[in-house]
Amino acid sequence: MDIPRVQYFLVNQLDQQIQDSGVNIDPLDIPVYPLKDSWPIRYHSAIALKLAKIYNQNPLEIATKILQCLLSQSEWVEITIDVIPSGIIIFELTDQAVVAWLKQMTQTPLPISLSSPLSSTTTFTENYNQNLFAVQYSHARCCSLLRLADRDHIITIAEPHPQTTPPFWLFINPNPIPWLDINGKLQLNHASEQQLIWQLLTALDACYTSSETQFWQNKAHQISDAFQAFYSQCQIWGEVKLKTPKKAQARLGLISVTQALLRYILQEKLAIIAPLEL
Repeated sequence: MDIPRVQYFLVNQLDQQIQDSGVNIDPLDIPVYPLKDSWPIRYHSAIALKLAKIYNQNPLEIATKILQCLLSQSEWVEITIDVIPSGIIIFELTDQAVVAWLKQMTQTPLPISLSSPLSSTTTFTENYNQNLFAVQYSHARCCSLLRLADRDHIITIAEPHPQTTPPFWLFINPNPIPWLDINGKLQLNHASEQQLIWQLLTALDACYTSSETQFWQNKAHQISDAFQAFYSQCQIWGEVKLKTPKKAQARLGLISVTQALLRYILQEKLAIIAPLEL
């Protein structure tokens, strides 16, 4: 299963255009970076500036040609593309693109190697890591919130009480998760929801660029902090559950994505337990 990485997708698309023009560049040298904390989520690429030195052409002209080629492909229905006068190419994720990514994250588990530790509470003390306790707590909190929502019949999840944390919490009801409102806009429009989505999406991008333990420790803390801010500011029970149940369900869907990614980072990248509960 391919990890759903937006940056990797964009690099591959640019690489294809460059290859078609007869120039060979290592994909790792194709600059594509997310704009920090932006919403809508945007990626910038200065590839035209790099190619301008090879072609001896104006970078704006090169970027415009790349833009025209990309727009002719069906893949760009959910991602808008623009070019600014400096020759920088801007990719912007629409609400539909974010929803497509969220759907993929809630329908297919992230790959965990067989050597990774189980998420069993019985072995938690053996895998306790003081520096990452806050992250482990956030993971366990995600699991407990999903189980509580299942008991309260806000959602129905498959096998809500396994001995080990499931690869992902499969929603039986609602299915699909109501990510969009009646106007076709993303329901997760609070600033803390957007920040959490940004942290989650760009964390998976890093699977393409980094394998350093310290990096993943920092990234795990960033996601954990974003989750705690989201949970403190975005209600699920009470008035939201009663008056806007679909929003509550969408927020629970975001929690399930957070749990899946925290589990992946803790077990696959940091080789410590992702506890089911604390």
